[in-house]
Amino acid sequence: SESEDKLATSLVRQEGIGALLDALKRLQDAQRHTIFLKFFRGLNDHEIAEQLATSAGHVRVLRFRGLAQLRRDPHLREYFERDGASMPL
Repeated sequence: SESEDKLATSLVRQEGIGALLDALKRLQDAQRHTIFLKFFRGLNDHEIAEQLATSAGHVRVLRFRGLAQLRRDPHLREYFERDGASMPL
């Protein structure tokens, strides 16, 4: 979705890429893989589903939950609030 794309773009452009990588490590493996394949590899849901041997619907659920966890991550929130940037919710 557009808000997911904005979140990924906003996070990648920040100098705090280390904070993002640390937060990604705290996600469940499947959530991290779906986010990585979508935003860093540019795969669509069907391509991700094929790689993970699951359905495209399950990929969307995993990505939604992973992004929700990133939005709630206190380390990321602290970084964005400290730098005056806003993180789309």
